[in-house]
Amino acid sequence: MSILEHWNTWWQATANEREEYNLSDTSNWRMAAMKSRNPEDGDWWYANGYKFLENWVQWREENTHMSIAKLDDGTLAIELEMAPVVNGVTVKMAIDRVFYDSFNKEYVIVDLKTGKTTPHSSLQLAFYAYGIRKQFGLNITKGYYWMARKGELSPPHDLAGLDDSKVETLVDMFDKARKSGIFLPNFDHCIMCGYTAQCQWYTPKEKHE
Repeated sequence: MSILEHWNTWWQATANEREEYNLSDTSNWRMAAMKSRNPEDGDWWYANGYKFLENWVQWREENTHMSIAKLDDGTLAIELEMAPVVNGVTVKMAIDRVFYDSFNKEYVIVDLKTGKTTPHSSLQLAFYAYGIRKQFGLNITKGYYWMARKGELSPPHDLAGLDDSKVETLVDMFDKARKSGIFLPNFDHCIMCGYTAQCQWYTPKEKHE
């Protein structure tokens, strides 16, 4: 079966998970103006998503030194779900992949990204490294973002500087802000947020033009 055939099979099998395929109640649907409509809608993903899958298959075939890590119980480190308790706060996380790099003789975290922009921050990877240390006793000090559109890894992120104490301090800060009702809006990501219709801070971009 070709990659495109695999993609079509998966797309049909997961149709009920996408809101645009649920026609049981359309009363709250809104018509988006062409100017504000997200061009990467379901149709776009159907036409382009399999290319990202193809990039992943090619990258895996070309980088045989990167093998999926195995946990002590033999489980492959794919989409690891964890919920470490940090100073009384449960932090849920799901790690896309942990690889063993046989060239450098080390374990690395790889987070899969399908967006256009490569993340600059290593914070997400550092939280994953914290969870792995706590739950599996594996100390990982390097992480990458795998960029699906380019079919390649980002530059490596050194996670050694974000040790347990720093991660725990950040969780304490986030928890205090949550309990105090302090939620600062991030205006650079409104287009990706599912709560813009209810957000008192959101102003459609076209109103500023």
